[in-house]
Amino acid sequence: RCRCGPIGSVEGYSTARRIRMNTPKRQHYIPGMILRNFTDNKGQLHCFYKPSGRIFSIVPDNVLAESHLYTQRDAHGKKDVSVEKELSRLEGLVQPVVEKIINAARMREKPELAPPERGPGTIISVSS
Repeated sequence: RCRCGPIGSVEGYSTARRIRMNTPKRQHYIPGMILRNFTDNKGQLHCFYKPSGRIFSIVPDNVLAESHLYTQRDAHGKKDVSVEKELSRLEGLVQPVVEKIINAARMREKPELAPPERGPGTIISVSS
């Protein structure tokens, strides 16, 4: 039985359940914002698994990820997902700049980045 209300709603769930639902579990080696740039028109990545020689298609959310990859345990054994949350925050800051660079590259142009997006001491530095 689905207990969902409007998208994102978790009404009817206990506080503990809501906290678990908001705890990132599936954590990627390579951010989804990068992986999505290699998908086909159906949103699928085409992958080659070298040990078996198997070729398969998969959505970016289900590849190059591991459960609790960056999760640590505090002194009381409680899961600490602060590393994953910080990586997610940084990805959110970087994503618009990465998109500008990729879009420019696809048109074989130099990306037009504002000084904060390209200067020293910022997240991304692009040489002139």
